[in-house]
Amino acid sequence: MPIPILPLAVAAVAFGGGFALVRYFRSSRVRLVDVDPAARASAIQDLVRPDELEADSARLYSVSDVADWVGRFRYMSDVRFLPDQWQSPSRTVERGGGDCDDLSILAASALLKTGAAFDIEIVISRNHMWVEGYDWCGPFILEATSGQVMRDRAERYCEPVQVVSV
Repeated sequence: MPIPILPLAVAAVAFGGGFALVRYFRSSRVRLVDVDPAARASAIQDLVRPDELEADSARLYSVSDVADWVGRFRYMSDVRFLPDQWQSPSRTVERGGGDCDDLSILAASALLKTGAAFDIEIVISRNHMWVEGYDWCGPFILEATSGQVMRDRAERYCEPVQVVSV
């Protein structure tokens, strides 16, 4: 039987005609985030947790290894008509998947855990999230929903709204 997750606090902020909702839960494994860039950056930095991947990432040595591993997880949409929900890496692993946000947070956590890349950024567009960074081969884009690593693209394939260093 699943343990209920009870909210400890809810903060709502009006932002430039938009609305940001960040909800903190007792388990600290889920964040609901919408428009506010500062809230999004804070939630991403809080949820990228390399230490949650002790056993899961033990045999990952390169960006390609991480991409292959993350690509094995299922794409699972968030509940419609609710603010975007982002999960911690352990929750994504436990559920066996997540949406682009969850899988990107998982990929960034694994890259940090393995030391396979540096200057890692999570890039947010209007309706997508992915990971960019540098490793010993140069720049890369890691598309976490498919497990693809792209190195031959000089420019991003979506217009970013926000870039968050992790």
